[in-house]
Amino acid sequence: MTAIPATTAPPGEEPSDAAQDDYARRVRQQIEQYEADVAIHDLPAIFHEWSNRFVLPGIKAVYGKDTIIGVYADGFMDSVNRVGGRPRFLSLGCGDGGTEIEIAQELHALGLKEFDFVCIDLSPLLLQRFAERIPPGLVDCFILRHGDINQQIMDQRFHAIMANHSLHHMVELEEIFAATFAALHDQGSFLTNDMIGRNGHQRWPETRIFVDFFWPMLTERQRNNLQLRRPEPRFIDHDCSTSGFEGIRAQDILPLILAAGFRSHSFLGFGGFIDPFVDRSFGHNFSPAEPDDVFLIRRMGLLNEILLDTGAIKPTMMLARFVKYPTNEIAYRRRTAAASLRDTDRAPTWLAGALADLELVADDPAFVFKRETQESRSLIAEIVSLRKHIDDLQTSLAAQADRVAALDRQAEEQTRLIDRLHASTSWRVTSPLRRIMRGVRGR
Repeated sequence: MTAIPATTAPPGEEPSDAAQDDYARRVRQQIEQYEADVAIHDLPAIFHEWSNRFVLPGIKAVYGKDTIIGVYADGFMDSVNRVGGRPRFLSLGCGDGGTEIEIAQELHALGLKEFDFVCIDLSPLLLQRFAERIPPGLVDCFILRHGDINQQIMDQRFHAIMANHSLHHMVELEEIFAATFAALHDQGSFLTNDMIGRNGHQRWPETRIFVDFFWPMLTERQRNNLQLRRPEPRFIDHDCSTSGFEGIRAQDILPLILAAGFRSHSFLGFGGFIDPFVDRSFGHNFSPAEPDDVFLIRRMGLLNEILLDTGAIKPTMMLARFVKYPTNEIAYRRRTAAASLRDTDRAPTWLAGALADLELVADDPAFVFKRETQESRSLIAEIVSLRKHIDDLQTSLAAQADRVAALDRQAEEQTRLIDRLHASTSWRVTSPLRRIMRGVRGR
């Protein structure tokens, strides 16, 4: 999803040519990322194994829903009931509209048939796909707009505003959140599901240590980065913001929302060191059908929850609803919005000692657990292949046996026929036979 306003410059100054060129390059990369007609929301199957076990309980506890679509629709409906009038909704960085269409369908199911859903995005290609996929019964509900968010929403008021995995692509967050605050009705809601970890989706040092702790336990196959198409014997903390705007200011999103004057109505913080193991780069290397993979991901997920609850690490994702009016925040396991903020200038006091301890065991040549496991799996694969070959041979032998049995039955039938001929007393049969027999003896 893309919705990125113009590049910034110090107050009173124009952006330099170099800054403008860099910004233009990033915009091209961001748009080109979605030029291929692919399912841009697809996640590895193991992600859902993890999220269903460790994230879904939080969604149910905070929102009383079991889907993110339900969370958005419920927030929209509550805002409609509070504000009144013809509902107007806004999506910042709508992308191809998959989420927005599902929300609209849910609103229809809840009885809200007439509303205006304004959806803004930077990519004309994604907006075209959005327009093409709107069901006929919802066409009149959507208003699709291309361009700068600030220019689109400054003079309008909305019952609810949403940003679904789009904020981490945006640069001028201060202006965007100020405009969003101004455009939202006093009793409205700002809902978002987005990334709030370190810029470029990198790990904070206190989170990276746990990734490095588990990394040697992975197989060679599991350490293969599918998105960047490279093996990573040691985990490489890739800065995604070097291409396009991916995670460009992720760490600023939550603090700037609160700084803009929004109050946290309901907040679910999740994610952490578990992210690379279940996300698109490495997550496809883990299979829910493989018991060892599931066991490892579940153990990682449990530790991740413990670390979040103790505050040792901070959430990297949020599903949150913000409002302008006073409210008592609903948070999962005391992971409030304020508690989820990470001081970017100060590392935890325990980190230095932990990093030193990890360095002492960073390389252990005697560690062969995963190598043996890989060899065992290769042997199992060979055994499975041999068993299939044996099954194929047995099937072939069974077919041959059926054919032999059929020939045996034909031979028996011929034998019985000859026996009947020999035993026959009919002169029409026996006379020719006697002539044949005399001819044979004469030879």
